[in-house]
Amino acid sequence: MKKGLTMALNLLGYRLRFGFQIKPNSRNSLRKRDERVLGDYQRGLSAKDLAKKYRLTENRISQILTARGARKPKWRKMSQDKRQIIFQLEKKGLSKAEIGRRVGVSRERVRQILQQGA
Repeated sequence: MKKGLTMALNLLGYRLRFGFQIKPNSRNSLRKRDERVLGDYQRGLSAKDLAKKYRLTENRISQILTARGARKPKWRKMSQDKRQIIFQLEKKGLSKAEIGRRVGVSRERVRQILQQGA
């Protein structure tokens, strides 16, 4: 009975798991992986090559390298002058999308800045 049910569920795309499962992605193993990624990057591998080698996205590789100090973050803190311009344009009645186009940030970022206040 159990075997027949298991076979039927497998045909439908379900898999039964019995017992417990050991997680291969423990903090220690992730730390070691990140160290290997950093070492390979310092030896000259590109982010694209690292993504293929470690089966991760390029974005995740970039996050690892930034967290380890090998790369600077892509974003920069917005200057106070730019923030003031955003508030002035909002007082003039411009839409968030138009403010974003003029200042060079997304509409969503404009909304966040206006919500945070000066």
